[in-house]
Amino acid sequence: MPSADKPAVLKGWDFGIKVTGHGEIDGFDQDGTRYAPADSHRLYTLALTGIDGEQIGTRSRDTALKVRIGQAERPLQEASSLAEGERRILLVSVPEAAETAELVLTEDDLTQTVSVITGAPDPSNPTVLAREDVTSGPMLRTGTLTYRVSSSATSLTLTKTAHYRLTSARLSYRHLVRQDEHAGQDSAFLFLTGTMKRTGKTRGLPPEWISLRLPDGTTRTAKTYSDHTNYRWLAIEVPADFTHGTLVFSGADRFPGTDNPHDVTLTVETEREERLTMVRKPAPDAGQGEQA
Repeated sequence: MPSADKPAVLKGWDFGIKVTGHGEIDGFDQDGTRYAPADSHRLYTLALTGIDGEQIGTRSRDTALKVRIGQAERPLQEASSLAEGERRILLVSVPEAAETAELVLTEDDLTQTVSVITGAPDPSNPTVLAREDVTSGPMLRTGTLTYRVSSSATSLTLTKTAHYRLTSARLSYRHLVRQDEHAGQDSAFLFLTGTMKRTGKTRGLPPEWISLRLPDGTTRTAKTYSDHTNYRWLAIEVPADFTHGTLVFSGADRFPGTDNPHDVTLTVETEREERLTMVRKPAPDAGQGEQA
């Protein structure tokens, strides 16, 4: 069948599809048998490719994909199990007298449709302004930091060495833990994963020791986005078009844990920097949106 110049996208919370091709055929072969359209019917095909839904986690909004001819509907039960990138050919037999024949995705009170006859999305479908997550690609940065251990209760000061390990960076427009929280307009979240070994224990990266210097010289602070005591993931709010910057290890924080009666503080003595560059692969039609 002819490929679509611009794939139509039907996307819900649970799953979605792209219609990448469409056409009318005069029959098809299966298991050595030739099949033709039924009397007074026409046979249409749509090439479908599975795409991920909007969900993170397991919640469901009862997303459903159906074929609707006139007022009659038939659900496509297997659509919800279509994996990202998995392809299917949909064959639809349409009575010549039918005024409409549509592929329909429903979810709550939202309906998105594509014509089975023309392959075109309905003009009333919502426009999805795509903002695609970007990752740093394979990333492994390791290094050491010299830090000072001091206490307001005593005059004792110790100098020790910490070892950090950066494993990944991801630029996302939705919070990875608080699923319904999106970054502000013209902003994104930069999520960092890694570990820091200090005071004899390996924990997550301490946000008090990490900041990001942008190309314009301004600095953004890091925050933890995990609710766990031994946090392992950091979030830094950055401009939406962020491509590169410099991670800066500096600053001071209190001794990890709640049991710190002597007010022990850990302070980085020698600032260290790590250059960070994101590998950007623009989403299809990002910026002008894509028709859903």
